[in-house]
Amino acid sequence: MERKFKESIGLNPKKFGNVVRLHHFLKLLKDKPVDANFTSICYDAGFSDQSHLIKDFRKHTGISPTEYLYNSRKLANNLIKTLPATIS
Repeated sequence: MERKFKESIGLNPKKFGNVVRLHHFLKLLKDKPVDANFTSICYDAGFSDQSHLIKDFRKHTGISPTEYLYNSRKLANNLIKTLPATIS
């Protein structure tokens, strides 16, 4: 099943789940209320703690969440490392 998933999607199920969770975090961050803090958004997105989020975020985008917040090219940053290496 895992092989079929990777053939169809281009990522293994675990990596795909990580990318989906990260995009969920980005949506929560975009739609956050004024009084929401970073830690609560992190937990709401399914990360166990902030360091886990930061590690995954940096792994997939190449930058930290703080750098992302202050970067004007957010869409381009979202796609940097989420595409499989086999796509050229």
